[in-house]
Amino acid sequence: MPQRPSRRRWRRVDAMRLDNRRYDTEALRSAHAVEDVVRASGVELKPTGKALVGLCPLHADGHRPNLYVYPLTRSWYCYRCQLGGDVIKFVQLRENLGFVEACKRLDAQPEVRQPVTCTAPAPEDSAAWEHLSRHDQLLMDAAAAIYQECLWQNERALSYVRRRGLTDATIHSCGIGYADGVSLDRYLARRGRTEDAHRLGLLTRRPWCTHGVRTRELLAGRVVVPEQRDGHAIWFIARAIDELEPKYLALPHARPLLGYGTLAGQREAIICEGVFDFLSLIELGCQAVALCGTHLPLERLAFLRDYDPVVGLLDPDKAGRQATQRLAEFLGDRFRAVELPNGCDVNELTLRSGGQQELINLISLARSQHHEAA
Repeated sequence: MPQRPSRRRWRRVDAMRLDNRRYDTEALRSAHAVEDVVRASGVELKPTGKALVGLCPLHADGHRPNLYVYPLTRSWYCYRCQLGGDVIKFVQLRENLGFVEACKRLDAQPEVRQPVTCTAPAPEDSAAWEHLSRHDQLLMDAAAAIYQECLWQNERALSYVRRRGLTDATIHSCGIGYADGVSLDRYLARRGRTEDAHRLGLLTRRPWCTHGVRTRELLAGRVVVPEQRDGHAIWFIARAIDELEPKYLALPHARPLLGYGTLAGQREAIICEGVFDFLSLIELGCQAVALCGTHLPLERLAFLRDYDPVVGLLDPDKAGRQATQRLAEFLGDRFRAVELPNGCDVNELTLRSGGQQELINLISLARSQHHEAA
């Protein structure tokens, strides 16, 4: 006779059923096209027949794309790691979440829509943000100005940025702002630019509630960091200051490298992983670029072959070490990796007593070792 489950087990099963009923999975699949979610995670997809193909972010895919996304069946499959499924399964594997947590992540996220620019020949163009029309560039610059003004008016957001070790001078020079969920939407409505903002991804057609405010702003409730080129904001990535999920959210479509504009005229480059790692390096006067993750396709980093040396400051965790190894294989002798101490990332190290000088010393040591080896 089979053993009767314990009361504790029944409570666990009932809780799982309750969590699963909380989300309409079919509605989630419809609201979040798998190809858009894959693109928003940093994967560049190109059409091939009825599918879209790109480098799989779940493993080191080298130079041969193995990830196939099938929009008609709302599914994906990697022919190398032999994993596949729907948009929920992709979020589970990409973010290392359980089923319910992945549903929660999608449910909290507005619909991902690819921005379209007047000059971009195709949505797969990875440089679309770098070729904004004048009309769209004015809109992006206006959004940047509104975000910056909102930051100085929101003491809580401003305190958060300062706690991350940034001075007001760096906040100004990097154009850091805050999306309050109201100001940008009102500005766009008054000027009849809401459709353009939807197209660029600044607004979403699926309003949600944050801090008691019903908003359409994609980046609401987050500190906003722009990618700046020649004094213009061409793209935004934002970090939640509360328990919003996901922690980081960026405008959709293939993302540019954060900080690429700072490398103009430089002979060497520093590459880091996170947004605040990048800002911490700018604070120290270093020219750097941030991957904003670890899964950016290597062909997007081919420009680094013009720099010597390339100093790597990626996080000392498993993903960071794997990305460091990929960069070392890709860039060869010009790449010099720095082992950050005590499990710190760049931003955490600079917040420690004496950490800024320690980081400067580590970078200088990597440079000197590289030149000695050369």
